[in-house]
Amino acid sequence: MLLRVGARALVALFRHNAGYARATDTHFWAGWWGRPSRATEATVLTLLRRFRWIAWLEGVSFLILLGVAMPLKYLAGAPLAVRVVGMAHGVLFVAYAVLVLLLLLRRQWSFGRAAEAMGLSLVPFGTFVLDRSVKEELAALSRGAVLPK
Repeated sequence: MLLRVGARALVALFRHNAGYARATDTHFWAGWWGRPSRATEATVLTLLRRFRWIAWLEGVSFLILLGVAMPLKYLAGAPLAVRVVGMAHGVLFVAYAVLVLLLLLRRQWSFGRAAEAMGLSLVPFGTFVLDRSVKEELAALSRGAVLPK
């Protein structure tokens, strides 16, 4: 049941105005492999905003998993906490990885930046450290600045 709800939430997250170009769109290949057209700049902003939101949730779920659920499992003998929080964290981590991949495929992020984002997701408080630079990048893009990759 929980897996089905998590899967539906992921599908809704990425399907609803996620910036996917349709095959019938004239800018289909330009948006994915070439330089993003003016129409896809808004979708990059949307992806960055969603990435910040998911990264924050993923970081909080990781801290709850390590700081609350694991001690409950090993000190209080309550393994259900790890099962529930671990499932939520797993779904959020998959969403995080998909958004990093989309930002890489949109050529918004370089491979090094994507690797940094994935590496920081494995460290407690790492997503919060990354959030500062993503917030600055989002503000610069909102002003119309072109950032180096």
